Amino acid sequence: MTLFVTRHGETHLNRMNRVCGVTESELTDKGRLQARRLAENLLKHRAEYKIKYMYVSPIKRARDTSQFIEKALGLTAVIEPRLHEFNFGTMEGIACTDPVFIEKRRNPYARFEGGESMFSAAQRIYNLIDDIKARHSTANENVLFVCHGTVGRIIDTYFTNMSSEYFVTYQIKNCEIRHYEL
Repeated sequence: MTLFVTRHGETHLNRMNRVCGVTESELTDKGRLQARRLAENLLKHRAEYKIKYMYVSPIKRARDTSQFIEKALGLTAVIEPRLHEFNFGTMEGIACTDPVFIEKRRNPYARFEGGESMFSAAQRIYNLIDDIKARHSTANENVLFVCHGTVGRIIDTYFTNMSSEYFVTYQIKNCEIRHYEL
């Protein structure tokens, strides 16, 4: 079974290089174009991807992205609350280059004030992957997650060993697709 993971299209906060966790931010025109192109690519390579199920974050930018894919592939996405983006708490909306934010991200043990820690987020995401593996791997059914940047980073740690420094710099681009064998 293959797990495919993609990040939503570009949002206004992404374009401004602002922290965008659980804060809602609409897709830009470029973000909608990215989502449309992703859907077209998935349709064009449908026989290779063989995606049978799609799970999407409840946050609007991910749901808006998934609508293009649903239409192209004829699938109905399941809203999965555990795919919601990381909650950066009081740091939501600040510049991604803010030194306090950068330092806070380097410590996976620390909980963002009013938010969560990387470890708590990893627990919910790892549990989701384990649930999906149990639900779909016996039938060898490929699955697509439509989610977010930090969620994508955490998903990658489930499958690969990475240093703390690499974790901080790792990024899944908007509408980029990654795949993992379960």
